[in-house]
Amino acid sequence: EIPRACAHSPAPVINHGAHFHSTMTPPPIFRDYFLDNLKEVAAYYHQHDKLLMFHADADLSGLEEFILDVGYDIAECLVTHPMADITLERCRQVWGDRIVIWGGIPSIILCEPFTDAQFEEHMRDLFRTIAPGNAFILGVADMLVPATKWERFERASAMIDEWGVCPIN
Repeated sequence: EIPRACAHSPAPVINHGAHFHSTMTPPPIFRDYFLDNLKEVAAYYHQHDKLLMFHADADLSGLEEFILDVGYDIAECLVTHPMADITLERCRQVWGDRIVIWGGIPSIILCEPFTDAQFEEHMRDLFRTIAPGNAFILGVADMLVPATKWERFERASAMIDEWGVCPIN
């Protein structure tokens, strides 16, 4: 009843699937036990003009092509290097603009022991990777933690104002 209620709701986006971690759901397990079911779920929601999103707060290394095969539309809270082995570059390489990435700023890059210079380098690389900016919603993945250096968060906001207008050059 839940999928039917979601499909007939006014919600334009349905969140289904979470924490596909390459250690807990390695590629063979994902392929054999998750993929077909998730494809059915995606097809069902797409038949009802819904976008399908999953919470991507885990290391997706090795799963990126399967996630594309599912038919997901949005990877919300995408966690990447240095919090996970997977990189933003790899996700963009495999998904292109077919899956909207929502994330990009690993929360730990806003904290020590990462230096201000490492933070700046990460953010510059991020903007280079997402250019021209299609299919991307910049956000902190997973959340701001108590150890966040607030000035870095403010600096990220200033960088968005400076460089975040599409098309990003």
